[in-house]
Amino acid sequence: MTGLSLGTAALAVVVALILSFLVLQDFRSEASANAALTGAMITEMLPGRPRLADLREVYDLLPAQSGVSEIALVDSTGRNVLASTGSGEVATSVDLEDDSWSLHSMESGYLLGIRLSRASRGGFVVPVMIGLAALACGLVVLALFTPRWLRERVVTPLRSILDQADQVTPGGGRTAETASASFQKMVGLLAERDRELSRLKDAAERRADALEERAETVLASISSAVLAVDSSWKLKLYNQSAADLFLLTDDDLEKPFPAGRTEIGDEISNRLSELPDRPVELDIQMGSESDERAFGVYASPSGPDEVAIMVTDVSAVRRLERRIAEEASMADLGAVSAGISHEMGNSLCALAGFIDLLAKGHRDRRTASILSEARSEVESARKMIDSFKSIAGTPDRPAKRLSTEDILSILRHLCEETGEGCTVTDGEGEGAVMADPILLRRCLQNLLNNALQASDGGNVELSLEVSMDDRRLHLEVADDGPGLPEPPEEVFRPFFTTKQESGANMGLGLTITRRIVSSLGGRITASNRSEGGASFVITLPLAETEADGE
Repeated sequence: MTGLSLGTAALAVVVALILSFLVLQDFRSEASANAALTGAMITEMLPGRPRLADLREVYDLLPAQSGVSEIALVDSTGRNVLASTGSGEVATSVDLEDDSWSLHSMESGYLLGIRLSRASRGGFVVPVMIGLAALACGLVVLALFTPRWLRERVVTPLRSILDQADQVTPGGGRTAETASASFQKMVGLLAERDRELSRLKDAAERRADALEERAETVLASISSAVLAVDSSWKLKLYNQSAADLFLLTDDDLEKPFPAGRTEIGDEISNRLSELPDRPVELDIQMGSESDERAFGVYASPSGPDEVAIMVTDVSAVRRLERRIAEEASMADLGAVSAGISHEMGNSLCALAGFIDLLAKGHRDRRTASILSEARSEVESARKMIDSFKSIAGTPDRPAKRLSTEDILSILRHLCEETGEGCTVTDGEGEGAVMADPILLRRCLQNLLNNALQASDGGNVELSLEVSMDDRRLHLEVADDGPGLPEPPEEVFRPFFTTKQESGANMGLGLTITRRIVSSLGGRITASNRSEGGASFVITLPLAETEADGE
């Protein structure tokens, strides 16, 4: 129907265009007749060769409705204008192909040119005809393409809508009233669905907020350092433990992971690009030499471009594992040692009794010398038995408050007993520790004896220093001997010895020493000195002062 209407309109425009053409032809015919009549009249009025003034006088006499815009005197060739006058700019030559000019012969042999105005020749009809032609073309194009466009963009979607109206209400797409009712019902259902979706969205947002708050609470409560970096290692997230461990602030977010603030931060920064997707342990020297800590590091992708890193201080766990393993091995060794000590002790007591009996019946010098050597061997065996008994259990003795001066007195007394080659150095700081003086003396005696034997007549240095930073007292026994094997911690293993002499050297002295130091709440470390020799350091916690006790 739309195409037919547009086609009819196009046909009407074509008819109007034809009528306009006929009107234009009529105007031109009438203009030609007027030009001929006017030319004949003017040639009668201007005999001979007229002057320009004559032309102007004749032009002024012409009525306005004549349609003449210019009259001119033209030579016999019909091209050159000799004189001209008119309402506008006059011409200097005549274009014979221009239908606006009309030439008439004069008795003098010249030609009279009369130029008609555009309006008198129907010039206003031409734009109308152009407009009608364009309108006709447009209507034809619309008549050809509009039905298809309406079918694709209007009719088909409308039919689909009416089919949907039938689905909402049977028969709802048959009439305008039923379709309107069906669509009102559809709008109501959509509004209800929109309210339900809005309610579900609000509930989901509340659940997401609750989960986010819960996650933040859990993240903040985790003792491990947790942080997240993107693919370019820019910091995206961190918890309070990470802030404390790496000295992070809010200004570090969206910036590369900061290094140079802590030792563990430097290590993590250097390993960011090569962290495996499994837990690894890093041993880090934190500040002082005595503060060596272990960290478990685990990296895992948390998104397409993010990596979550968890850093856990496992130093206490590692120490506990070592202590448990040590206690287990020492307990097994102690159980065996207790049985061996008991049996060997009984045998040695009997052997010592037999030696005493033999000594009473033999007074000669040679026999006395042999029996003396036998007693020495029995005494050496008893010392070995005592070592085994020490492994079986550390003596439970009451701790006393020992000041730095008391400990220095023990060190000086030990040096005096050994003679030359031993010096005592008093470091800075004062304090006190809770320890049994007999057990502490025994530990220092073992270390001093080992140092003297290793230095082989060299110098042994005993030093004491109090550190208020970590509130610990450090006792060092250093020698200038050949040093310790690698790793130095091996010397604390039971039955490990570098001494070649036989006798009571069972490799249990340092094992017993470490067991005693552990019972005092301290630790002992072994290392090689850069200038040569070995160094053993006993570290004990400082006791609380009276002000602390208050």
